[in-house]
This record gives sequence, C-alpha cells and structure tokens, in this order.
Amino acid sequence: MTSSFAPLKASKESFAHTLSVKEKPLGLALLPALLAVAVIVYFGRADSAWFAGMALAIPGVFMLLYPPRFSLGMPVHSGMLILLAGAFFAFLPVFYWPLPPWRVEAVEDLSIGLPFFLSVHPSRSWEGILMLSAGLSWFYCLAAIKLNRSGWHCFFWGLLLIMALFSSMILLGAANSWEVVAENGSTGFSFFEERAVTANFLALGGFACFAYGMRVLKKRIILTLLCLIVGLISFAALYLGSFPSGLMIFCMGVLLWIRSLLIGSRRARLANLFILTFIVSVVVWMILPADTIEKTVSFFVKTLHSGVDSRVPVFLDCIHLLTESPIAGVGLGNFANVFPQYHIFSDAGNTVAYPQSDLLWFFAECGLVGVLGLIVCLVAYLRLCRVKKRRGGARIQLIFFYSALLFFLHAWVFTPAHNTGTMYFSLLFAALAVPSESLKPSSIAPKWWRLIGLFFVLNGLLWVAGDVLSLSTHSLVQNRKVALRLAQESTDDEVFWEKSLRRNPLDWQAHQERGKQALSLYGDRDAAALDFNRAAFCEPLLSTVRFEEGLFWMDHDLPRTSAAWRDALIRESQDPIAMFRRMITVSDKNPLMVDRLGHLSFMGIDFRKAYLFAMSGRSLLREIAKDFSTDPSLSNFSPADRSLVVAHWMKHADLSEVDSFMANYGSELRDGWLIEAKLLARKARFLEAVERLLENLETLPLPTVQSEERDLVLLERSYKALSGNRMRGMELLGEYLRLEESKKALDLIDSLIESGAQSRTLYYWRAMSLYHLNEYTDSWYAFEYYLEHY
Repeated sequence: MTSSFAPLKASKESFAHTLSVKEKPLGLALLPALLAVAVIVYFGRADSAWFAGMALAIPGVFMLLYPPRFSLGMPVHSGMLILLAGAFFAFLPVFYWPLPPWRVEAVEDLSIGLPFFLSVHPSRSWEGILMLSAGLSWFYCLAAIKLNRSGWHCFFWGLLLIMALFSSMILLGAANSWEVVAENGSTGFSFFEERAVTANFLALGGFACFAYGMRVLKKRIILTLLCLIVGLISFAALYLGSFPSGLMIFCMGVLLWIRSLLIGSRRARLANLFILTFIVSVVVWMILPADTIEKTVSFFVKTLHSGVDSRVPVFLDCIHLLTESPIAGVGLGNFANVFPQYHIFSDAGNTVAYPQSDLLWFFAECGLVGVLGLIVCLVAYLRLCRVKKRRGGARIQLIFFYSALLFFLHAWVFTPAHNTGTMYFSLLFAALAVPSESLKPSSIAPKWWRLIGLFFVLNGLLWVAGDVLSLSTHSLVQNRKVALRLAQESTDDEVFWEKSLRRNPLDWQAHQERGKQALSLYGDRDAAALDFNRAAFCEPLLSTVRFEEGLFWMDHDLPRTSAAWRDALIRESQDPIAMFRRMITVSDKNPLMVDRLGHLSFMGIDFRKAYLFAMSGRSLLREIAKDFSTDPSLSNFSPADRSLVVAHWMKHADLSEVDSFMANYGSELRDGWLIEAKLLARKARFLEAVERLLENLETLPLPTVQSEERDLVLLERSYKALSGNRMRGMELLGEYLRLEESKKALDLIDSLIESGAQSRTLYYWRAMSLYHLNEYTDSWYAFEYYLEHY
C-alpha cells in the first residue's frame, strides 16, 4: 500500500485473453452472484416485502456457501463498524439528546405515543439496519474472492450474456412501442419494475462491456468483440428507451475510460484534449440521430430547471433538519415520517418521501456518525485499490473502479443506492475493483460468517412469509394493510388502528381514522378533535388532511367543518380551486354550510368567483350584493373574470340594476358589447341585440366555389346527383349566399348539419340567414349558440 492518493495507474503488462489449458479459473463464485443481481434487478419492486426478503436472503445464502477466506483489513472493518453504529443510534433513548421542538409538542401537547428511541418508527429502522448489514456483507464476501485471468474471462462471458439479453428486450420494447406504467407513474417500456433500475443497470453494465471491448484494438478475439457490440447495444437501448440519466452515466464512463487509455501515452495534455474532443464530436455527429444534440441540451436544461424548482428547496429543508439532529440524524428509515415537520421551502403540495440525494438522505437519517463511517469506508476502499505492483488485470479492475465511481457521483444528485438491485450491482462492481494483492488471510472462522448468513436468510424468509400470509413482519405489509382498510372505508376496526399507531405513531391517516371511529361509534367529539389535530400535526401542510376532516365533521358539527376547511384552503394544494368546488358540491344539500362557504370564499378572489358561479337565483343576488357593497365596480376581479361574473349575475338580476351597472362601468368590461347584446336580448329587443353583435363580430368569408360549374342550376343538380356531398354542398351554399338566396341557404345549412357536418362557417351563416329573413329572435339564439361553441 501507499499513502499517496495519486491517480490509479494501470499495469503496462499485457493481459492475455487466451485460456491456458492448465489454468483453472478462480472466482467462479462471482457468476452466481452476477445471476443473483440480475434476478434482483429484474424482479425488484420498492413496495414489495417478498422482494425485500429475497434481497436480504441472497447475501445470506452467499455467505453460507462462500464465507470470506480473506480479510479486507482493519480500516475497512473500522469504517463498517462506525457505519453500523450510526445506524444503531436510532435505538438510543431520547433522553441522551436535546429534543427538537416538534417532538416536545407531539408528546406534551398532543399526547402522541412516540417511542423512547430516537427513531419514531423502530421497525422500519430495524429493517434498514438489516439491509445495510446485508449490503456490507455482500460487498465483503465478493471483495474477498480472488480472480485469475481465466476467472476474468468467465465473468465477462456471463456479464455480456446478461446485458445482451436485457438490452435486446429493451430494444424490442422500444421498436414495438410496448408500454408499461412505471412505479413513479411515468409511461414507457422499461422491462423492469422501475425505469430508474433500467437506466442504472444498462448504463453501468453497458459501460463495463464497452470499456472491455475497446481492447479489441490490441487483441482481436471473440470476447472483446462481443463485449464491444453488447456495449453499443446497451447504448442504443438507453437512447431508444428514453433514459437520459443512463445515457449521461454511460457517456461519462466512456470519457473516463478514454482518458485512462491516453494517460500512459507520451502525447501532451493539449493533444489528449484535442483527441477527446475529436472523438466525441465524431460520435455525436456521425453515429447518433440528428436530434440527439437537441434532446441532450433539452435534458440538461430540464434537469437544471428541475434542480432549481425541486431539489434546492428540499435541500434547504434538509439543512434545517440536520441543524436539529446533527449527531445521530432522525433514525434510519425515518426520513419520510419526520420530514413534514421541516417542510418550509419545498413544494408542500406533494409528499416528499426522500431528498433526491442518497448522500443527503443518509446524512439526514444517520447523522455525522454515519457519515464518518461512510468516509472511513471510502478512504479504506481507495487504499485497498492502490497497489504498486500487480500481477495483471489492472486495466479490467480500473473499469470496475470507474463504474463504482460513477455510481457514487450519481448518488450525490439521485437515489440509486436506495434501490436494492442497483446497489447490489454497484457493490459487485466495487468489489471487483479490489486487487487480490490487498487481501490478507482472514482471522474470522468461516462458521461465524455462516452464522451471520443464516441470520439474514431466516429474516428474509420471515419477510417473504409475512408478505404471502399477510402478517405484519415487514412495514411494507403493514402499509398494504392500511391502504386496503382505507380503500374499504371501514370505521369499525378499532384494534387495527391502535396497533398501526403503535408501529408508526406519526401516521396521519391512522390518527384520522381513529378520530372517525371515536365520533361515529361513541360520539366522543373531544377525542375525535384531538385525533384530528394529531393528524394535522403529523402532516402539517397537505390540504387533504383538513379537507377529509371537514367532510366527516359535516354531519356532526358545522363550525368545526368550517374551521377545518378554512385551514385546508390555507394549506398547500395542487388544485385549491377544484377542492373548493368539491366543498360546494358536497354541501349542496346543507344551506347552512353553503352560507359558511360564502364567508370562506372571501379568502381568495378565485374562491369567490367559483362560489358565485355555483350560486343562482336569490342566493346569487344575496351574495353578490356583498361584493357590490364593498366594490361597486367589481374591480377586485380580473377584467376577464369580471365580465363572466356580470354575465352570470345578469341572468338572475333585475334589469334596471344591470342597466345602472353597465351605464357606470360597462366601458371597463372586457367584451362589454357582448354583455350589452345579452341585456338587449333579455329585454326582447332581439333586432338591436343582433345588430350589436354584428358591429363587433368578425365577418366570415363566403364559401368559395372550387369547381368550374359556377351556374346555380348546374351546382344544384351536381349536389343532388352526388347524394348530398358536403364539399359540393358548401360550394352551393356560397353561391346561394352570393345571390342573397337566404331561404335556400338556410334550408341547405340545416340539411348539412343534419347530415353530420359541424363547421364554424355553417353556424355563422345560419344565424346570418335568419337575420336576413327578419327572423331576429331565432337569429339571436343562433348567434348565441355560435358564440358559445366557436
């Protein structure tokens, strides 16, 4: 080992690819490990307990079959122990730490039964610790396996076969427009349960194959050629499957690899930069489709915009969280439960389950202790990878070192480490970068490793059994049960919600359901109000919490319904106007609640507009009188909204009041002429109303005659001979209108409309024909239909 942190220099010793007959491959245990990773990646689901159990059991099975015979050294051991210590801090009693204000309020003011641990969800913390331990054990076992040249050869055969299979499926899906709905709701073919898994798996695996295949320039053998081809297929799958983040990882890896190939040459740095620029330009210009540059620029612009709009506010809220829990964090697996208490800058209309950065996520949950352990592990890993003399294979190990580096960089701005399949795959690559010369004989007997592996297997089987038998052995099973009970809208299972709150005391839905039970089963309003307040505390920003509460209070206590809905309108919502309209709809049969909503509508001009449009008759006149009393011109509304409100009010108001308003403020209205025309029509002065419209409406041109038959008789015969052809009918209509044959034009328009013709021109000239026939009443209603629909 060296204490220097200079860049890793690959051995100049040529790597022979030809298999020796006498050389027995070492490290074949990595092939089942690779296959296991492929299975996890393919079947991986973030909301499945049986998958979590399988992912936990696989490292255990591997430790039972292949316990580590070599040690990674004391620095790695120390880092792993510190890392686990940071995770176990979730179970330290809270009296060791100064409590954040929200926790004091939860316990003392609302009597929420928080545990005496730092973790507010201990079962989830325990699950996180098990998965973290399994990941570390997975890496340790794989890194302790030695490979020789034949072993490397066999491993790449396995890798290229798996990558070829998955990449081909992606290409087939893209070519045939197969679509599946991913976990995040986006649509597109991904072949895996989550598109993020697809992008990371193809990017890392494809880069490894491509980098190995670039050695074809030195050794033209089948394996390197196939790896090069598979790498290009993976790139094509990433591009055609629309995975921009995967493309970025792949291209960064290729650039790093090309740079490593040029380091050993004697060219100057300027020449190296020129060659890199030339290679990238050629690839972009000649190989990729023409719109690649546009898509790439668009992706980076969208990413930057997304970072400003979503990531930065979340990061700011996380800083607030870290200032209150810097040493031990909030407990592993507790971010989603605790983060609503720090929801200030980020978009409160959506639930933030993670901070869009693995490193920030880990820092928030494990604090400085966990981060210290991670740093020690990384430094120890870098020292493992730096060996002065190697027997061979340095170039290949550098490929996997770069893959692990790309994954680590990706974890700064995304969350690949919280996906088990991607994490196991990157840990496999990171283990392959460890040189055999860094390994030392292990002082730990294999039986102890097997004992740890058995522990993982038993816990994994317990999770799988819980998923199959619907037993709450994993938090995901409990979440599924909660979602099922909420969908059933059952309020008679008191024991279930009590148990649910003992497992997760910050579950706002469980508090709300228990409050509903207290009100519906026992009529205990005070207990129900307390539980509703607990739910509002656990989720302090989402409007749906208070909205659902108000719905349930409506049959019991209208003042509390009004208070809950007032709070709901203050809170963040993706569509507050739609929520307010729903309040009006559900209150339609309750006049007292409708009146209360009238007071709430003054909280915003859009709420007021929605409320007025929902009213009619005397209710509308009574409400709008309140607006006129404080704002006679209705200037609080926008010009467009003011015209709509006046038009709606005019349908129910006294005509003298409308005349007075139009005389004073009609000139301030947008499209005031239309209001005036409608007012004239209400007075049955249809001629004046139509003429007022004609003064302001755009005059449409006459339908033109396309054929040479401009004679009226020939056009009529042609129209009849063609059995009502619409094109010939429009030509005939244009001739009727030109000759001012309004009666014939009207009959022709009606026949065309009856035949299914729908055209702006038809309805306009129908109204005009009625006007020319002095049918002013029908002309007005025809113009009114035209204005409403066109």
